[in-house]
Amino acid sequence: MQVRGYEFPDDLHYLVAYDMWARFEDDGLVRVGATALGVALAGEIVAFLPKPVGENVEQGRAVGAIELFKTIISAKAPLSGVLVEVNDAVGRTPALLNRDPYGAGWLARIRPANWAADSAMLAHGTAVAEAMERVWQGYREDGYDV
Repeated sequence: MQVRGYEFPDDLHYLVAYDMWARFEDDGLVRVGATALGVALAGEIVAFLPKPVGENVEQGRAVGAIELFKTIISAKAPLSGVLVEVNDAVGRTPALLNRDPYGAGWLARIRPANWAADSAMLAHGTAVAEAMERVWQGYREDGYDV
């Protein structure tokens, strides 16, 4: 689906407040990344600095940091669990986040502690458009050019 010109794939779950997404995969792991809106707001990304593989992450807490030209922002985990893989391609080529946030620009894979509970706290399906519209309006009110 599209919201204000930004793509939000229907198969994903969204941690709306932090512009992050999660995709439950066939192997039981969850792939996570930043939304197209979040990447657009960030601008050109200089680096992704993930937590070490094997670390526990908590929903709404950092899975790593995204370095921009003028600041560093926290990439928040959409779920709790163990960080099992980071995207080395993004480490080598951070612009993948800007070019393909839902594909080659994914950030990490997490072994979920409780996917059922965590996913219930994420926007999915028809709720995504309404939630992202509210976020978009909030960014506009705060003076962001989105």
